[in-house]
Amino acid sequence: MCKRKTSWYFESSRNGKVLIVSDTAVDLRGFGDASLIVPSPFEPPSLPSYDEILTLAQSLEYLRGKPSHWDQVESQEKVTHERWLRRFGVDTSFDEVFHYHAANHANFIEPRFFVCEEGVTVPYSIAGSTHVCSSCLEFFGILGERWPIKYVVPCLGAVQFARLPIDRYLRVETQKRR
Repeated sequence: MCKRKTSWYFESSRNGKVLIVSDTAVDLRGFGDASLIVPSPFEPPSLPSYDEILTLAQSLEYLRGKPSHWDQVESQEKVTHERWLRRFGVDTSFDEVFHYHAANHANFIEPRFFVCEEGVTVPYSIAGSTHVCSSCLEFFGILGERWPIKYVVPCLGAVQFARLPIDRYLRVETQKRR
């Protein structure tokens, strides 16, 4: 289901690396950075208007970094995604929601919607679960890797398949290992 979406992974510094996911702390020396993903009471101080969504989706850093396959959406994928949206009570076109997908990723590349915690920029998802896509990219540091803390809302795939809570921000904190 995430073939097009994983184009970010294949063009990232994480390509070819192994991801280990555990529900308990694991100390694996030599395996690189570790991220802790935990439920959070975080509520965003503001969310972008639709015009701001369109502007975010056109940010230069985002446009430079996005893989060529990312916005080559096949018609069947649009139909499938719209069916998913309706299942979750959203009756809108994929094309409209795709702007949110792009803007959300852009906000983790070059944050415009963020909070500061102890002097650190902390970007967050700019929409609820029905309007974000491939949240695994932010969970696992493929996007937003330079931000040690992020607040990420699970996408519908993570809600459906990983049983993560819909519309609930999860705190992602990456500890750099030496």
